[in-house]
Amino acid sequence: DAGIKPRIESCSLSGKGRRVLLDLKDQYPSILELDVQTQALYWNDKNTKQLFTARMDGSSMKVLKSSIPHITGIFIEGNYIYWIDWWNKDIEKIPISGQEEASVILSPIKDMEDLISVKVVSGVVQCPPRPAYKFKAFTYMVNGTVRAKFTWEAGYGWKIPQYFELDRRDVDSQIWVEVHKIEADSNRSVIIALEHSQEYQFRLRACNTYGCSRSNTPEVKFTTDSASVFSSSEEHYNAIPTLLKTGIILGGVIVSIGILLGIWGYWRARKRKTNRRYRAVRYSTASYIT
Repeated sequence: DAGIKPRIESCSLSGKGRRVLLDLKDQYPSILELDVQTQALYWNDKNTKQLFTARMDGSSMKVLKSSIPHITGIFIEGNYIYWIDWWNKDIEKIPISGQEEASVILSPIKDMEDLISVKVVSGVVQCPPRPAYKFKAFTYMVNGTVRAKFTWEAGYGWKIPQYFELDRRDVDSQIWVEVHKIEADSNRSVIIALEHSQEYQFRLRACNTYGCSRSNTPEVKFTTDSASVFSSSEEHYNAIPTLLKTGIILGGVIVSIGILLGIWGYWRARKRKTNRRYRAVRYSTASYIT
């Protein structure tokens, strides 16, 4: 509260238990920051140009740093306090201990009023893996029994161990049933026994601790009549965009060449026409003089 009686107050999240932690008397506070880890409060005083700190219960109040006249946008990250100097247009920092001089970490900045601290831990990405690809089924006969061997390649997994689930769905059903689970350290293949002259539909999902791939899940559909190789649909339509892109590039090159030839031809025609006029004028002038 930076009013007539400046102070720092607290209350519960329900708004109850309101109480005064610090009576700031003649101070003019404009920024308040809370460090949960160290249970400390930080605020500035525009009158004395100082940065203050205290415990969250209001005790141990002290001056952390003096001669900071244009401070705004305080935030705490690690063992440092960061703020904006709106006069010098830069971002500065000092250790929480306040024993070192402030150092500039970014300058210049424009029209900046506040700072937000965002900590990114690159080693932990809470995302399912990318779907597997090159999913194929090989059917063959062994002592009168039909067997199917499924192979695939793993997509990008965010550096998190991933496993795979092989699901089957009946032709007249919309429900997928898991028939095999392949652990992360296993080979990228599995063999299962099937019935002869039956229609099957399988899919392969890539999973990790945060879930399974949801889109572009590869599927194969086949009938066990003879030994064959069946590929997922992505194996077939991937070639179409490639050919389309190649055609577009070649078409663009041809059109560009045509435009350049047209410009060159127009320039040549204009030049020839100008030369004819020039020769005609020279001939007329020579005849007149003669």
